[in-house]
Amino acid sequence: MKKISLPKIGIRPVIDGRRMGVRESLEEQTMNMAKA
Repeated sequence: MKKISLPKIGIRPVIDGRRMGVRESLEEQTMNMAKA
């Protein structure tokens, strides 16, 4: 199960675990990664 999270840990690591208020924080990181 952790092997599947390894590749996705770069885009949305916390969103899979607890997507309550972390989504906003992750969204900024995801946008930066997408623009990079």
